[in-house]
Amino acid sequence: MSLDKTFDPERLKLDIVSASLFIAYFESFKDYLIENPQTFFHNDFSDGKWTESESYKKYVRSLDKKHLDNASLKWFLSLNAISLNDYDLYQGLRKVRNNLGHELMKGLLEGLPNDLSTSFQKLIELRIKLEQWWILNFEIVIQEEFDGKNIEEKDIITPTQSINALLFTLLSENKEEANYFKKRYSAEMDVKTPKLNDLENEKRYFLKNQFWQMSISAAFSRNSIYESNINKKHVATDFEKAEFKFELFSFVESLLLKYSIGKNNETIHKKNIEAILTFSSKVFNDKLKNGSLDIGTSQKILNLYLKYLWCSRLIDFEPPHFPLDRMIQEGRTSKIVSWTKEIKSYETYFSTLNSLSDGSNSRAAWELLTYNQKLKNGKTK
Repeated sequence: MSLDKTFDPERLKLDIVSASLFIAYFESFKDYLIENPQTFFHNDFSDGKWTESESYKKYVRSLDKKHLDNASLKWFLSLNAISLNDYDLYQGLRKVRNNLGHELMKGLLEGLPNDLSTSFQKLIELRIKLEQWWILNFEIVIQEEFDGKNIEEKDIITPTQSINALLFTLLSENKEEANYFKKRYSAEMDVKTPKLNDLENEKRYFLKNQFWQMSISAAFSRNSIYESNINKKHVATDFEKAEFKFELFSFVESLLLKYSIGKNNETIHKKNIEAILTFSSKVFNDKLKNGSLDIGTSQKILNLYLKYLWCSRLIDFEPPHFPLDRMIQEGRTSKIVSWTKEIKSYETYFSTLNSLSDGSNSRAAWELLTYNQKLKNGKTK
């Protein structure tokens, strides 16, 4: 590279952005590759860490015990989701990512690879290909509204395509085009969003806080979640417990933004339950029994809190699940599954959940009607 380019600040800024974007996008794709098979085979979370299911070990992990992304790629390859050329392409893109990450300063001084933009485009195309295949073969087949409809991969607009279109529009040199979404959003908000005054906001916060306290109380009472062994490094004080509950409240509130109105939020909901497990492990690991909350407790917190918000019209979407506890099981099964002691895996959680509802699309509505009927009959204790 000539010295005039070496000392060109605009060229340097562009190269830094280009290298950073490629690395970030590759890592995001790598996570996507790993997480989809993990979710499909229902990996569990216990003792403060992820544990692989036997089916995951057999069908995915065994394909490459050293590199999880390669194992996932080989699993996709076995399902004809990708080709051998795609597999080889990913290996080449990984080398590009590693060179950028490990030799960034050299690349900034001497110049990035001339074909980096081509590699970036291929990376995007490979992710879109996998996203289209996954949506067509896993997500659409479980949604009744698509039954009998002939849908091809080319008909599917994936999340990556949507996000790329948005980003490219926002980054357009045409100011009118770049500001399109901002103007559209502002116009929509002016028409559709009621302006809540301060008092109304305070009312909403009060209700949410009360619903949270009731949800936490129901999930934590008579449920041994805190470390009580005095030989451990640290036993949580009352102040620390209160602080943990408040931090968890803020985190769960952030999860509500992931749900969509009028759509199937099943996958999002499962990921949110997983997120609560991970969050509890990160912020309160040494003070919780087994290092984190378990699935039974996490589903109780999230499902009950969503039920309160839904019934009070503080959210616009219907909760995908209902609070799984003893009361809702009574009278519908010969064996009560203890949510505090036995629901330690997603397999147990979903099998119990599915065995209770009436088969309708609305689990939340079924549970609400069933619960209210028990209330009217005096059978809620």
